[in-house]
Amino acid sequence: TDDDYTKIENDLKTYTSAYGDANYSDTYADGKGITSDEYTKLKNKTLKSIYTYGGFYVGRYEAGTQTVRTSSSAELTTALIQQHLYPYNYVTNAQAQSLANGFASNLAGYESGLMFGVQWDLVLKHMETKAVEKGEDLATVQASLKTSSLDWGNYYDSTFTTSDKAKYSTNYGSSWSQGAYTKSNPGPLIYLSTGAATKFCRQGIYDFAGNMNEYTLETYSGSETSTSVERGSFVQALMDAPAVYRWYGSPTSASIESGFRVTLIKDVDAVMPKTQTTKPYLPDGYSYKEGDLNTGLVITDGLGNEYVWVEVPRTTGDSGVYKTAGLEITEFTEEEYTKIETDLKTYTSAFREEGYDDTYAEG
Repeated sequence: TDDDYTKIENDLKTYTSAYGDANYSDTYADGKGITSDEYTKLKNKTLKSIYTYGGFYVGRYEAGTQTVRTSSSAELTTALIQQHLYPYNYVTNAQAQSLANGFASNLAGYESGLMFGVQWDLVLKHMETKAVEKGEDLATVQASLKTSSLDWGNYYDSTFTTSDKAKYSTNYGSSWSQGAYTKSNPGPLIYLSTGAATKFCRQGIYDFAGNMNEYTLETYSGSETSTSVERGSFVQALMDAPAVYRWYGSPTSASIESGFRVTLIKDVDAVMPKTQTTKPYLPDGYSYKEGDLNTGLVITDGLGNEYVWVEVPRTTGDSGVYKTAGLEITEFTEEEYTKIETDLKTYTSAFREEGYDDTYAEG
């Protein structure tokens, strides 16, 4: 119901409150490439899927292209989620959503699109949680996500050495070179291909700080025209915009800084018991590539596009993520448990024996 969706969203916003901003929300505004009804349906599907499966997939890299884009009038070619590609830039909010939606257009039971604001914040919370689990200080981790991401993002003031397969531009995208590039001092402005350096990777996800401004489905409430929200920052001169940073503007803006990142969710008709832990799904035709839930679980499709699982623990109660959501979704009844058990016993009847059963006995 609408009330259930609201509870799930509110719990996720509470869970990610360190990265939220009251001036931005996942509400519809013109220019996002979908209608108001389509926006609501996609948002509800996303909330339900995250709640049901304990997470979602996000593009490992910013969307890229094999051909350099030089203007907003350039042809909209196929977007890819692969390393060492030219950034897929010069797109409007609507064009970015259309391209992102295409990744799952032929994948039954799945939806792809731009990230909602709460998904962006969930990625940050995922990075925070995994870092703290490894023994890092919470305050230090949060500062690297919301105060300064200079040590893991491509900014004017950052230093780095790229892979020898990376592409880079020292003249703001006018021309590109390929090879290892070392930037040992702050400045100049260097524009990079997707996943150019391991330094820019957190939890298996590249360039979540720095490099491209990434269009989302989030909306800024402080303007009637500049409603679209880009996140992740660009290599802005003399400006360190951390990973949490939000940049609002016109949805029709299609500059060299404007790119996007794709998210992939599984549509679901039923909600699992609220005790279910995170459960990464694997679409038909996809395969596991590397990593795990602790280091970054990466899957890939037949075209080489890569996604990383973002874990959202499905724990309830005062210390859990969902403090209100799920309270209206009851546990199974005794009759439902019996039906499940009976079906499983029928399914395994070839291996069953009379006189043995899953019933309690002392000892």
